[in-house]
Amino acid sequence: MGISKPFAALIMNEQRHRPLSGRLLCIANLTVNLTPEETLEFGNRYGLTIDAERLVLDDITRAGDGNRVDMRSFFRAISGCEVDVLDISAYEGATVIADLNEDVPAELFGRYDVIVEGGTLDNIFDPANALRNLHRMLSNGGRLFSTNVFNASLFNSAYVSLPPDWFFDFFAWNQYHALCLYFVHRGPAIAPEAKQWILETKLVHRHVDLAQIFQLIDDPKVPVEIRRQGPEWQFWATGKHLGSLFRCDVTAGRIPIGDVILVAEKGEVGHCVTNPVQIHYRSPKDNLEMFRRALRFTTDERPPLIEKISREDALPYIVPMGPI
Repeated sequence: MGISKPFAALIMNEQRHRPLSGRLLCIANLTVNLTPEETLEFGNRYGLTIDAERLVLDDITRAGDGNRVDMRSFFRAISGCEVDVLDISAYEGATVIADLNEDVPAELFGRYDVIVEGGTLDNIFDPANALRNLHRMLSNGGRLFSTNVFNASLFNSAYVSLPPDWFFDFFAWNQYHALCLYFVHRGPAIAPEAKQWILETKLVHRHVDLAQIFQLIDDPKVPVEIRRQGPEWQFWATGKHLGSLFRCDVTAGRIPIGDVILVAEKGEVGHCVTNPVQIHYRSPKDNLEMFRRALRFTTDERPPLIEKISREDALPYIVPMGPI
């Protein structure tokens, strides 16, 4: 559990887009894998003015080695936010004690404007309830940052593997305003010189007239059906294929190991939360509703995490972002 360099880049990129403010909650006291010098370098990369005097070294977390930045000082330096820490016990200085396997108390609902989850979901027995708890504790318009391993079978330290679809469907179905979701590939499968590679996971239009589809969806006389073929969403009406929408999805490629990192911005839904149904089992009506809700993610104006490279270098249905 911790803040890796790609995860730190995601946080700083979001700070560039809209500065973090208000109350910030970290799930556990996270080890920040940046030295003070690297933190300043990352800040320069994303156009941030970082208060170097606020950066102190980590002498609390188990993985801290005396050279890395303390988590609280990291967030104070880049955003000015004061930080609460939630954990199952007072271990490593937690200030909020709660078991995310169980429902959190109502007094925590909507309390935090920013929540940073640095690998708890893949280490907890009930990640679905933990994610629902994070949703409840987040204020309307608040932002959730998350990083978790994608292939748990290669990590003895992870309970579960959490693919991009699991996150995508939850945030779409619960009407989040925005979702930026990336896959951090570890290893040489794409670029031998890069130990970590950022891949973007999103919806991509391919030969589909969205205006036509919405017009048909709103016409009760024309039944519109969504069919799923791997990462492709096909739209059909009266036996005719209208076009497709592709999900850039790491599960469609040949990537063996890595992490899913994301930032999600909550809509005006309060602490109400509902569970999505996987696409193979959703009704046609719910498929269309999921599509409506997911489309808002395609209009997000956040700057790219890092500069994109040619799609020709990508695995199928993956948009590469470059090494970090």
